[in-house]
Amino acid sequence: MAIRGQWGIGREHPCSYLPEQTARMELLTVSEIGEPEFDALMTQGYRHFGLQFFRPCCRNCHACVPLRLCTAGFRVSRSMRRVFRRAGGLSVELTAPRASPEAYELYCRHKERFRDTNPESQPVTYEDFVQAFYTPLPFSRTLLIRDRGRLVAVSHLDTTARSVSAVYCYYDARDLALSPGRLAVYLETALAAQAGVPHVHLGYYIAANRHMRYKAGFRPSEVLLGANEWVPFMDAGNHCILDPERLAAGFRPPGRPQFSAAEASARP
Repeated sequence: MAIRGQWGIGREHPCSYLPEQTARMELLTVSEIGEPEFDALMTQGYRHFGLQFFRPCCRNCHACVPLRLCTAGFRVSRSMRRVFRRAGGLSVELTAPRASPEAYELYCRHKERFRDTNPESQPVTYEDFVQAFYTPLPFSRTLLIRDRGRLVAVSHLDTTARSVSAVYCYYDARDLALSPGRLAVYLETALAAQAGVPHVHLGYYIAANRHMRYKAGFRPSEVLLGANEWVPFMDAGNHCILDPERLAAGFRPPGRPQFSAAEASARP
């Protein structure tokens, strides 16, 4: 399978992460995509909801920096052991994506926590929710975390032989003591390491947004600063090994997505 889709640049709009900024996205809406093409997009800093892939191409801000974990240096830390102990009574299931009103209600409760940085956001309908998280791709999976039957967290992810991509995780604020978001990332990283998958993509690290800077706590990690320029960020000992000035310069995408010569005839 190759890739079929339409690429373009969206309109500027108020940024949902940094209220003082405007945002603009490269958009690639696909009708067909295979694993090599998906991995190529992840390597170039793209994310996706449903069939729409995107990455920021803002005119005056470059604060959204793609971040990925490196499973070769993955080890269970003391903080991870604490999270696993707290989660000892929870059940975990990795399944094919199946939408449910239960998951939608959990998602809506989760989104209320972000009103401080995006107060103008509108409620998401059930149809939009399904389109964003349950439009089937051949490598989409859903991680369900439950406490005696009650849904605690849902993490959407994509899994290929070369990468795991954490799409989105949502949970109830009542369960924050269980660290469900961190638990999901730890479980997905452990699964990737066991399968020999080299990278787990966590989306965008945004130092100025308190809801997004937590990603620096997962390690060892790399960040993407230019075309195919993944550089070490945090080492396994939780030390930043990247020049702060380089990190502050942010991510500047090179333009249209690039594919190998074998894929060139099918690129968008």
